[in-house]
Amino acid sequence: MRAHPSVPLGVAILLVAALTQKWYLALFSAPLLLPALLGLTLLDGRADGVRVERCISARRVTVGRELRVAITCENSSGRTVVVELEDRVPTGLTVTDGATRWLVVLKPGERRLFAYRLRASRRGRFALGPLALRVWDPLLTRSEELSLSSEEVTVLPQVRRLLWLPVRRSVTLPGFGEYP
Repeated sequence: MRAHPSVPLGVAILLVAALTQKWYLALFSAPLLLPALLGLTLLDGRADGVRVERCISARRVTVGRELRVAITCENSSGRTVVVELEDRVPTGLTVTDGATRWLVVLKPGERRLFAYRLRASRRGRFALGPLALRVWDPLLTRSEELSLSSEEVTVLPQVRRLLWLPVRRSVTLPGFGEYP
């Protein structure tokens, strides 16, 4: 759980007001602390009602080919939440279409689909992810972070089919095992 960045500033102003015994300074901390206090008492930024699933079109691709990644985010809780998603893409895979970071407001029971395409630029095994998920309450005062594990994508080199391969005919010379 992370607190809003204005909370430490509001607490510092309250501390200065108490140390200097100038209580009118405490009025300056009220606009900074009020959203945080409302977030603590009235609203909930828990991520227990948010479900996320990643679907990759292919686990094995060849160099230069594209693969599609689809992320489904569903709010199964009874409250509106603000969801921030970020999928980490390793070097060797480049994003050709779409984005890997989203910020969306999900109403109760709402489901959203996010998609992007990757192109493999070199061969190897790449870990796609982890998918970072941050769920905020509607006042953006509290958040909870979760992550979805990474998935492996294997990029194979291009294999070209040889239609005709010339082979030179060799003749054995009188010596054992010698070829011209």
